[in-house]
Amino acid sequence: EHLAELNDLFNTIGLIDEREKVHKLWSSLNRKIQKGLWRKKLNPEISSYDEIANAAELVEIIES
Repeated sequence: EHLAELNDLFNTIGLIDEREKVHKLWSSLNRKIQKGLWRKKLNPEISSYDEIANAAELVEIIES
């Protein structure tokens, strides 16, 4: 749900820069999910938006 809302926001404001989308997604995630992404060796400076979004969904399921 969070990802859908974020994507709607990006579409509304016309945000298409991949790095900016990655940083906004990463910073909007709670610390527990960010920690899980680091464990999966994902990095907001290098990883793609899709990699982070997909992994964040999995981490959220695992952590809940």
